[in-house]
Amino acid sequence: MENILVIILAAVFYLLLKRIMPVVGVRHKTPAELKVKLKDKDMQFIDVRPSDAFRQDYIPGFENIPLNELSAGIQKLERGNEIVLISDNPRGMKKASAKLKRRGFRYVTTVQGGIESWQEGGN
Repeated sequence: MENILVIILAAVFYLLLKRIMPVVGVRHKTPAELKVKLKDKDMQFIDVRPSDAFRQDYIPGFENIPLNELSAGIQKLERGNEIVLISDNPRGMKKASAKLKRRGFRYVTTVQGGIESWQEGGN
């Protein structure tokens, strides 16, 4: 019985730790670093917010592939390009970046501070 409790506690600890740890191999860049690269042909800027939020608060240069449609929309992405992800939800960016890394995308970047930071012109 004691062993089962230890296993359950270890599993819970692992799941909690996994939620807060960053995704390995994902870069994090400031809006200032990325805004100058919006026209770069080797980068794709993807907004993973739901479509209605994207339409309401469109950011020029970003394409919308909602997180819940990312698996289906993955064929729009070039594996050799740097994929830049933005959202209004840090967990959404983390989930999207983890999904892309699992699918073999090597160059995945998230916008530090997300939409709010981008709109403020954050550094």
